[in-house]
Order: sequence, then structure tokens, then C-alpha cells
Amino acid sequence: THDVRFQFILSTQLEVSSTIKVVAPIGFTFVVPAIPSLPLSGTEVGQGVFSTALLGPTAGLDATGRPVAELEVSDTLPAEVYISFSLSVRNPAEAVPVAGDWEVYSEMDLQRQDREDALHGFGVYALITIAGIFASDVQIAARYNFIRLTFELPLDLPADGSLIVSGHRAFVLRADDFDAENLPAFSTASAGA
Repeated sequence: THDVRFQFILSTQLEVSSTIKVVAPIGFTFVVPAIPSLPLSGTEVGQGVFSTALLGPTAGLDATGRPVAELEVSDTLPAEVYISFSLSVRNPAEAVPVAGDWEVYSEMDLQRQDREDALHGFGVYALITIAGIFASDVQIAARYNFIRLTFELPLDLPADGSLIVSGHRAFVLRADDFDAENLPAFSTASAGA
């Protein structure tokens, strides 16, 4: 599980017992009860004054089968108030390189008020099992050394797929001496920033 943060400014005032709902793409699950990792609501951006005007969340499914988390408004939230909260989410069991969009909206007296339904999702990738990272025997500062990565892919990698290897920003990775020891013949390397 991990936290997904939501931040926005209300365009309309929300009264007590109104709700703010977050709808996730199919496959994700909200973990409740959850204590958000950020203050639940606050005044305008930059003022840093927060209240506890939201209760919850509770979780369920909407009419289309998408997971929904609901936060109840326990104090009036005026228009132009800055809202910031995080919800605990469990990723889908299978890799989803392009997940669907998220939706956030408020409801007062069963009428939708504010709505944003095109919050682009994030990809969920299969976990690569690393068997080892082996460096050359001699480690001299400011010199290039070779490393060997040994890993197992959790699924077949298509010909147009890619593996991305990144290192700490203090290191420079070069593609010049790439050796595709056990990779398919079409494998190549390129260095990026």
C-alpha cells in the first residue's frame, strides 16, 4: 500500500454533512480505516493553517464498480479553501502500465458541486526480482567501473519494451560498453540524463 495525495481549491462552499468523494481506476483498493498522512483541510494555499473539517474515509464501490472513498465534511468549508489530504491505496495485483483516470468531486444534498474527472492515473509495473548487483573489484573515485546486474523478469518483455536502470545522481551510467549477456539479440542500450 502507499499514499496518494489530493490537493485542490473548492469553488463552492460545502456545508456540514456534505461529502468529498475520490473515485479510483478499477483494480485499485482504498485501505480503510486510514489516517491521512497530511492535514485534511486548510485555509488558502501558503498560509499553513489546518483544521480537521473532514471525517473518514469510508470506502466502497460506485455504480460502475470503481472503488470510491468518501470523506464527510464536519465543519463548513468556504469557497476558495485549500484542501489537501492523502488516502491509503493498494495497487492492482497485476501490472497496469497505463491506469485509468481518477475522479474527485464534492456532493451537497446529493448534488455534485466541484468535480475533476480527468486526473491522469499512474502506471503500476511488475516487480523485478534482483538477484544481485556486482561491481568490479577495484573502486577508484572518478573512474569508470563495470557493474553486473542479475535479475529475473516477472513477465515476457516485448521487442519494443524497455528496462530502465538508474543509479544515484552521483554516478554516471554509460551505454558504451553495454553487454547484453542473456538478453535477446535485439537488445541495445542508450544513456539518458
